[in-house]
Order: sequence, then C-alpha cells, then structure tokens
Amino acid sequence: MSPPTAARTNSKGPTIAMNEPLRKQISDLVASHRVVLFMKGNRRVPECGFSVQVVQILDELLPSYETVDMLRSPELREGIKEFSQWPTIPQLYVGGQFIGGCDIVREMNASGELRKLLGTEVSEPKTPTIMSEAATNNPNQTASVKEPTAQQLKAMLDRGEVTLFDVRPEDERAIARIVEAPAP
Repeated sequence: MSPPTAARTNSKGPTIAMNEPLRKQISDLVASHRVVLFMKGNRRVPECGFSVQVVQILDELLPSYETVDMLRSPELREGIKEFSQWPTIPQLYVGGQFIGGCDIVREMNASGELRKLLGTEVSEPKTPTIMSEAATNNPNQTASVKEPTAQQLKAMLDRGEVTLFDVRPEDERAIARIVEAPAP
C-alpha cells in the first residue's frame, strides 16, 4: 500500500501531493534518459502549443529523446510540478537536471545555449581558400588565361607536362594532322 497523500490547493484548486512512489517514478524517468520532455501529448502528437514549440526545437537538435505524456496521469502531471518546483508543462530535463519550460527552452535555443547543453554544437564552416597565380586588385574579376607560345607548348610536350588529344572528326584530322596528338 502506498503512503497516503494530502491534498493541497493552489490557484486552480486542489492538487495531489507527491508520494514517495511517484517521486521515485519521476526520478527514475529523469535518470534513465539523457533528455526527457514532460509534455502534453507525445513527440508525434503534441497536444498544446507550448509542447509543440519545444518538440520542434528538440527535433531540430536531436535525433531521439524521451517524452512523457502528462495528460495520461493527473497524479504525474501534478507530481512533476512539485518535483521541479515549476508550475507549468512542458518541462525539459537534460542529464538529470531540470532546464525549464517553453519560454526558457526558446531563449536557450535562440542564444545557442541549448545546442551547447545538448552537445550538438555546429562548428562554423571553414571558408575555402582560393589560390590564383594571377594577382588582381578586383576580387570579382576572373583570372586571365595566358596562352603559351608555340615554342613553350612544344617544350611542355617534350617534357611530358601536357598531353594533346585531337578530338576533331576524322575528315578534319585528314586535312591537318597534329603529329604528337594521339587519336581519341
């Protein structure tokens, strides 16, 4: 038999005082999952606007996390409020610690604190370095191409720095043949 509970009242009327089995149930839920969201509804079907907002934020940051539907148990719904000393639902716990409700989760997400807390920090992308041999004063100007002379090209062919491919049709190749170019 569980210990008796004494009814309390708040501005919304009588509440259920938390008994030890309920406290243990909540403690076990918080301890057994890295991220737990006590909410109205579940991750797939949130049943209040605040729960929807927190689920959307967490879905962007985490592939998985635990949700507990507070609508299924009035005792649990009141117990979590006493457990956290926080009057509203949803309530987010990370690493066994109470983080806050919807407003706090939104603020932490906007500031980047939530991403850090969850360990999902995104590193800034590295800016690519573009190397060009052509020096220019205008970064929007494309680098100019310097065509080699016939003598420079012949020297590069002789050193094996360049391979020439003659891609012209057979009838054009018959008119003027490039000796060093293999046929495709």
